[in-house]
Formats: sequence, structure tokens, C-alpha cells
Amino acid sequence: MIDDVLLLLKNQLNSYFASLSLDGAAADFPNIDASTGLVALKPDKVNLLLYRMEKEPALGQRGTPGYPSLNINLNVLFVATVTDYQTSLKYLSQTIQFFQTHSNFNPQSAPGMAASLGELAVDIITFDLADQSALWLMLAGAYLPSVAYQVKAVVFGGSASNIPSTPINTIDLQVQP
Repeated sequence: MIDDVLLLLKNQLNSYFASLSLDGAAADFPNIDASTGLVALKPDKVNLLLYRMEKEPALGQRGTPGYPSLNINLNVLFVATVTDYQTSLKYLSQTIQFFQTHSNFNPQSAPGMAASLGELAVDIITFDLADQSALWLMLAGAYLPSVAYQVKAVVFGGSASNIPSTPINTIDLQVQP
């Protein structure tokens, strides 16, 4: 489900870039460097990456009593990695403009959005300098033009239909002498 949300954001942003005829503007996911396990931002892109998930306490639990739902907020960072700094700022500005005018997503407003995602709200996150420094330290990189958004609320569970129908009856343990 998290992958569906991020793919939706990426595809919607790419459609917006295409509608503006921005040469070379494209949103994409970064890679993971196999040797270090660190995020490897793709060059000449607006990279989007999930950097935090948190439980949304304000919505409470829904669903059936035996299968309560879990509401999660996703914090997503959009990083412009174009080598021309002015172009990076242009792509970042267009990213902000897109989310300013498209702050809610639902199956009616976002063609191709899975109905199971319900309604998503996107809101900008502002950092103080210490939090921004900590985020970039966590990413093991130097600051690049970027903006963060919180996607509220991705709902997990809430009905017995989300639970696998085949129960686990036994677990085989092999003990090596």
C-alpha cells in the first residue's frame, strides 16, 4: 500500500511536469546502493523518498472490533538533483506549485488511483535548521534543494477481508546440533 501511494505521487507529478513541457523534468525513486545500503539519488531527477512513517492519532481506530484499522502518515522528501542549480530550483518550485494546487487525492481526482487508498491529503512540512540538518545527516548527504510533504492518512486493515484467509496451524522448527 505504501508503494501504491508513492507511485501515485510520482506519476501525478510526472503528468504535471509533462503538461508544463518542462524539458527533462521527471520524478523518480532513488536507488539503494548495494555496497553501502544508503540511498543513492538519481541524477537529473526530482527524487522522492520515504523518510518517516508515523501513526495518525487524530483519526482513531475504525473498522470492526476484531480488526481495527491503523492510520499511517507518510513523510516524503522530494529532492532535485539537476546539476544546474537554477534548473533544480525551477523543478523544486514546480513540485511545490503542483502540491499547492493538488493537496488532496482520491479516485475521482487522480485517475488510476486505487479505490482502496481512500482519500489522501498532502501538506508541506517545514523544518527548522537543526531538524533539516539531522535529516540530511541521516541520508548521509550534503543538502540539496528539497521539500518535504506529509501524506495523511494511509489506512491499513479495518476488516476481516484484509486478513489472510489461511491460518497458520503449525510452525516447523529445525534444531541443528
